Amino acid sequence: MPGIRSRIAVTDYDGDGKPDILLGTLCTSLNVRHYLAPQQKRAFEALSERKRKATQLIRDRVTGVRAKFKELMKGSAPVGLEHPRECGEILNDVQGHARRSRH
Repeated sequence: MPGIRSRIAVTDYDGDGKPDILLGTLCTSLNVRHYLAPQQKRAFEALSERKRKATQLIRDRVTGVRAKFKELMKGSAPVGLEHPRECGEILNDVQGHARRSRH
C-alpha cells in the first residue's frame, strides 16, 4: 500500500506566521558505531560533510523558489480553503506569470 508510513504535520515551517502542511514518508536515525577504524571515521566524516553541504544547498534553493513564487503570485487572488481551485489551474497561473515576467 503506497504511503503506508506517511505522516502529516502542521507547523509554521517558513516563519511567515501561517501554518504550513508538511508530508513525509520516512524518518531515519543514524547510530554510528563507536569502534570505527580511523579510515572508516574519515570516510564517515567526509560523507557527513557532503550531506551537510547538500542539505544547505537544498535549503538555499527552496528559499529561492519560495521567494520567486511569492514574487510571481503578487497580486493574485489568495488560494486556500476559502477559495478552492484545482491544482492544474494554480499551476497554469504560476506558469503564465513566469512566461509574462520573462518578456
